[in-house]
Amino acid sequence: MLFLIVAAVMIMNMLIALLSNIYQLVEENAYDEWCYRKACLIKTYYNYHPVPVPFNIITLSIKLIYMIFSKLNPKRFKPCQEKRKDEQESIKQELTRVAKFLNADYLAEFGNFLPLQESPEEKILKRNQRLLRQIVREVYSEETKLNERCDWEIVNKARTVLMENQRMYILKCDNCDKAENIQKQCIHSVRYKHKLSEETPGFEVLIEFAGTKRRFGIGLTSKWYGNRYPGWREDSVGYHADTGRIHDKESHQFGRQLGASIQAIDPFPYTGDMIGCNVKFDDKKDDEYLVQFTRNRRLVGEARAKPDNLFPFVTMAYPEIKLLFRFVKKGESGFKNNTELSNQNEVDRLSKEIGVIKEICLRQNEKMEQLLMHVYRSMPSDEKQWNETAMV
Repeated sequence: MLFLIVAAVMIMNMLIALLSNIYQLVEENAYDEWCYRKACLIKTYYNYHPVPVPFNIITLSIKLIYMIFSKLNPKRFKPCQEKRKDEQESIKQELTRVAKFLNADYLAEFGNFLPLQESPEEKILKRNQRLLRQIVREVYSEETKLNERCDWEIVNKARTVLMENQRMYILKCDNCDKAENIQKQCIHSVRYKHKLSEETPGFEVLIEFAGTKRRFGIGLTSKWYGNRYPGWREDSVGYHADTGRIHDKESHQFGRQLGASIQAIDPFPYTGDMIGCNVKFDDKKDDEYLVQFTRNRRLVGEARAKPDNLFPFVTMAYPEIKLLFRFVKKGESGFKNNTELSNQNEVDRLSKEIGVIKEICLRQNEKMEQLLMHVYRSMPSDEKQWNETAMV
């Protein structure tokens, strides 16, 4: 009797836990389900007439009369039609601009990945990121020598950038919270006072915290470059973390993605990643030096910069971003070969060769089978019987 009571209590607890879990899952997915159903409803009734039957006869009749009069007297109705077209065009442009900024926000927050639901894996990822932010500065500080000298200058004094030794971050200013800056980013920029040289051919930035939106960029500019992203003008080159694109004089407006000659790795940096900018002074073409942008010291893009446009430049447009910077001295390894990818390419090449050899062997086997069948058919009947008996 006691065993039955304990079993009943355990079954009741299991049912309660199961119902609680189901309720929690339903509660978490309720908003997404509501958004999906609303989108389906809007899409279903998008092409329907807004006035229900039979009252839509009145509106359709008015519309028909208007079309007839507009055909009979086009000069009178033409200004109204042009005005309506202009309004529709302006609305279309505004929606296109909003969609562009929404796409930029999505890329800045999620990159090339789909957003994850709140799950144990995501919680573990967030906890690991918090732990990484605590230890990444200590690890980075061991590699570099901190100094109190600061040769970075703020481009716009109204939009300051705070610097502590080699740590760089921004605080919210009055312009960050304004409504017009939701679409137009509040940019904070700093420029180094000295150009890169053969003794110091590059610099690296370690992302202590990328924030929910990776709105920052690094690059090289001229001495008089303004408060904007590097690469937006012809006298600069830049690598933008929120889009993963390289901007230079040839593609300063929209930037360009990785080319076919660049090994395909994820161009979007995250917390704990290191992005770098290195100048190859031994590679000069048309009075322009080769500039290489790296992620975790692996090549992600290349550009060309003139000798007067080699001032290091860092731009941040989101208050949560925190960066650590260092300069690469001559002889230091600011760029390493992608050994893993080269090994994978070698494996792929060998696999292709093995596949070709297998195809050749299969063709040779088919030819051999055809030859044996031809020989077998040309044999006398008594020899065929003897061979079959011997094989058995």
